[in-house]
Amino acid sequence: MARIPKQPDSMKARFVKELKELDAKGVIELTMSPIEAWIIFSQLQLALRHPGNNGEGREIAVDFARKLQAIVAVTPALRTVAEMGWDEASKEGWREDRKSH
Repeated sequence: MARIPKQPDSMKARFVKELKELDAKGVIELTMSPIEAWIIFSQLQLALRHPGNNGEGREIAVDFARKLQAIVAVTPALRTVAEMGWDEASKEGWREDRKSH
């Protein structure tokens, strides 16, 4: 994997400034299919399991993932699988269930 060269302090300052400007623009609206929302939701769950993923960014990602979950996990099976995705121990049960069919 290519390494990203170290950025000068001026790049960090520009990034912080531009991120604040982006945040000031307000709400962003997205349109996606339910399957796209489910996949993004499940990919967020996977990323959130990474042990180095912590801090404020993680909290924002969890909040967003929970919002997606409320939109797409609308049946008993979808709700169950969605909740299993938050539980590290559940993945083994899911694998066992798949092997038996």
